[in-house]
Amino acid sequence: MSKKVNLLSIFAGNMRVRRKKAGLTQKDLAIKCGISSSFITDIELGKKAPSFSNINKIAVALAAPPWSFFIENVNEISLKATKDDVLAATLKDSINKQIDEILNIGK
Repeated sequence: MSKKVNLLSIFAGNMRVRRKKAGLTQKDLAIKCGISSSFITDIELGKKAPSFSNINKIAVALAAPPWSFFIENVNEISLKATKDDVLAATLKDSINKQIDEILNIGK
């Protein structure tokens, strides 16, 4: 029987580990991301799920590729992202926002 995967708890745990390794409080991370500290707390407790946009903001603030927050046993892989990974994630987010704006014009 396969084990049930809870992506929210995997994300929350990985975010907490990276935040602490970066020496940031929840409030510090919230400021860097431009989101409320209570929302950061709720994410880390597994009470709320971040949007794709917020996942990207968190990844950029913690200098990690967004996909890496969803890996179980993250301590077994490198937590270090290159600047190119972070730049690519930021660029992809910007392009996606522009595409969303263009597609919503005709509606």
